[in-house]
Amino acid sequence: MNREHKQVFRILRLAVIFPLLLFFASKPIWSEKTGLSPDVELTSTCVGCHEGVDTLLAKTPHRLILSSDERRMGNSPAGCTDCHLNTEKHLEEPGIGNITNPSKVTSLENYEICTSCHSDPHSQDNPVSDVHSRNNVDCSTCHSVHHPKEKCLLLSSPNDLCLSCHQELSGKFFLVSHHPVTQKTILCIDCHKLSEPLEEPLSSSNINSECFSCHAEYQGPFPYEHGAVNDYTVEKEGCIYCHDPHGSPNPRLLKQPVGALCLNCHFVPKHQTAHGGIWAKKDCLECHVDIHGSYTDKNLFGEDLFGGSCFVYGCHVR
Repeated sequence: MNREHKQVFRILRLAVIFPLLLFFASKPIWSEKTGLSPDVELTSTCVGCHEGVDTLLAKTPHRLILSSDERRMGNSPAGCTDCHLNTEKHLEEPGIGNITNPSKVTSLENYEICTSCHSDPHSQDNPVSDVHSRNNVDCSTCHSVHHPKEKCLLLSSPNDLCLSCHQELSGKFFLVSHHPVTQKTILCIDCHKLSEPLEEPLSSSNINSECFSCHAEYQGPFPYEHGAVNDYTVEKEGCIYCHDPHGSPNPRLLKQPVGALCLNCHFVPKHQTAHGGIWAKKDCLECHVDIHGSYTDKNLFGEDLFGGSCFVYGCHVR
């Protein structure tokens, strides 16, 4: 065998042996005494003292793996010590104070424990960009591994959890016009996306997109737009400039009665004086029907208006 062939043989041998070394190095060392992997053996030790924990978690995503066969089959790797850290002293002298309780640590430490397994954006982004983490609201504030009351391990329904902190909004859902949040027809998290940048109260793309997901008929695009509807403008207005999404004493979630609301931006002197001022007390929407945008008229007039006397006699042109 010449030198070149020997070199090729060495490379091929390494190519076979190296992956095998990695494979066996990644495998747990099995206990000769019990035949269990260390993490499974440790979880079994925990359950030996904390009776019923395995049953409590059996139907949750954190179901404990008490058999090495289950672990080999690729089942959930959740174990007691994945969440409850610093077990060495606790095993020697069992006590509440010498083992980590994820619900009793700081918010940052709580996030670190949970995100060691949970890699979804909601979990990973919370400590970085979510406003909740800035107010010491962590995973354990809303979720409970051992005593969940709702799906996703929530302590309560999503709306109840949100309103338990945002109590200033609770009363708005009982006003004359409101979104059906208390009826649980919609959820707070249908509009308020978790893990969004701090400056955005709704979607990080634009606020209107959340409204249009239900109210698509107002999305347009319209040849004749109403500037207040557009949240992509410099003023960053949009739907919530006129509407209070939580609730209002006025119809259609309006922040003010129609006339007063329009006058925040529009004041037309002729409306107060023309024809003896007969239009001064009229509702703006009696004429400006297509207030979200129009396909036909720059003044957002409704089609029915053009059959009336204003335009028939030629005083006003379209």
